[in-house]
Amino acid sequence: MLSELDDKQRIIISGSEVKEEVFKIVSKVLNKLNKPFNAFKAGEETPENISRAPIAIILCEADDLFSYNHHIALITNLTDNQTDDFERYVRNFEKMVDNTPKAGSVIYNEDDNISAVICKKERADVSPFGFSAPAIKHNNDGSIFAVEKEEIILKNLDEADAVYVIAAYALLKRLRILEKDFINALEK
Repeated sequence: MLSELDDKQRIIISGSEVKEEVFKIVSKVLNKLNKPFNAFKAGEETPENISRAPIAIILCEADDLFSYNHHIALITNLTDNQTDDFERYVRNFEKMVDNTPKAGSVIYNEDDNISAVICKKERADVSPFGFSAPAIKHNNDGSIFAVEKEEIILKNLDEADAVYVIAAYALLKRLRILEKDFINALEK
């Protein structure tokens, strides 16, 4: 782990390819809400923009899961991953979740059986939070889906988009971002 991250809340986003979309949405919302944070992709030799912000969001591949001693981990999906050694891939995620510290959180896709099994396993003082694909309604102006109480209207939204928007919101709730603020930041 980079020593510059020692005093930050470390959040990793990993799993299937949609992790990059979730990472972009989380970064966009935090920027729009003027919340200070650091964000970078794991494996970059030296992230150039490490600031004094209290949060570090790291986009991780399976090989980088243990490099950052996370406090919060978001797993987008494991089943859809195409890898030569799928069992090793899944074991890496299970070990990473097992290494979540006390008072830490894991956020996972409830629609992904592998992620759900790994993350629902009881661990001392680790909170699991699931998210799943929302119901989508289509109208003439764009697609609509509910986050919790509010609805989000985004143009050209499909079910895959809805899942990563919901994943981003599940993570941002852990950072105390209100639903209305999340929706306003997305729609700007």
